[in-house]
Amino acid sequence: MNNNFEKTATKIAAIATLAGSICMLGGAAILGASGADVEMALDTNNIPGYLATAQAAKTLLILNLSLWILGVVLLGAGATMMTYLSRENQVVTLLARYNYWVGIPIVVTSYVAWLVVLTRLTTYEPASVSIIAETIAWFATRADWLATV
Repeated sequence: MNNNFEKTATKIAAIATLAGSICMLGGAAILGASGADVEMALDTNNIPGYLATAQAAKTLLILNLSLWILGVVLLGAGATMMTYLSRENQVVTLLARYNYWVGIPIVVTSYVAWLVVLTRLTTYEPASVSIIAETIAWFATRADWLATV
């Protein structure tokens, strides 16, 4: 690799990773301010209560997930650029790059699935859509954790 490419890749990786981290932290703060926690609702079997809370905080939750989607893409782009800079072990480098390329779409898909719940299902009576919301919530949280780990 030439020195010019390395400098450019390093700058892109640093900027993307920092911006992605800021998006993730901002999204987490907004999620905390919303008072709605889907994982807690799943653990306590209180999806109807979550849907009622989510309806009241819909704008915050949509902003939260939007920031997280942007953050995941930025972190993935930054991490992928870092793998291009690695010269140590090419097999590990390629596996890391592959993991980012697989993990990012899984996380984005889970967040988009949860956006469906927030934008569509919260407009209905919580008791009538709770089974659908619970199924999507189960998928979204498991996909998020799978890709994160």
